[in-house]
Amino acid sequence: MICRNCQAKIADKAIVCYRCGTPTAMPVPTAAPGRQAGGSRWVLSLLVAVLAVVVWWQLPGPPTDAKHLAAAAVAVLALIVAVIRRLRSRR
Repeated sequence: MICRNCQAKIADKAIVCYRCGTPTAMPVPTAAPGRQAGGSRWVLSLLVAVLAVVVWWQLPGPPTDAKHLAAAAVAVLALIVAVIRRLRSRR
């Protein structure tokens, strides 16, 4: 076989060229480290959003008091984080 970089004649079973060190086969692309773990984080964020909505729904008092507004803010923020993480995990 001929090296694709320096055109030297090398053995057919060679892994790299003895002259220039160029690999004889194209490397197999691997997945980026941590990709799998990051893919399920959006589910956790979505669960936090759902839990915050449930807490907001169950709070006593008028829906305009500070507790209700805080629970609604947490729900919206967690939902935004879940959407962003989901979009990033699709890449």
